[in-house]
Amino acid sequence: METSGTSSTVIDSLDPKWAGYYFDVRHAVVEGGDGGWRTAFNLAAKRMPMIALKDFYWEKAAAGWRITNCPMGEGMINWKAYFALLAKANFHGPVSLHLEYEIPGATPGRSKRTRSPRRRRTSRSSRRASPRPTFR
Repeated sequence: METSGTSSTVIDSLDPKWAGYYFDVRHAVVEGGDGGWRTAFNLAAKRMPMIALKDFYWEKAAAGWRITNCPMGEGMINWKAYFALLAKANFHGPVSLHLEYEIPGATPGRSKRTRSPRRRRTSRSSRRASPRPTFR
């Protein structure tokens, strides 16, 4: 999600009743890293009627690094920090949970889990998933 430059100039000039940001933290972290997603969030927060929830991690492949989608809490999203920012922004909008990863046994062609749910790709490997948010 690109919230600086052109997009914020266009969106911010429109009536907030009709235009805002659909914030996707997974894409914001992929594009902006740990600090960049926070900046994007802060720019979008006042005009954020809806958010997407999904997680990912970077995986080294033969052709280089690639993004691998995974269940929430198994990837690189800092859910505790994200939910704290949502609370601080007084977010009360709808949440869209995206399941963009293969589910072993349910996804055609997948019969077993290819990644341990306890193995993480970040320095937060000992931290468990953040508690579920409560939105009023």
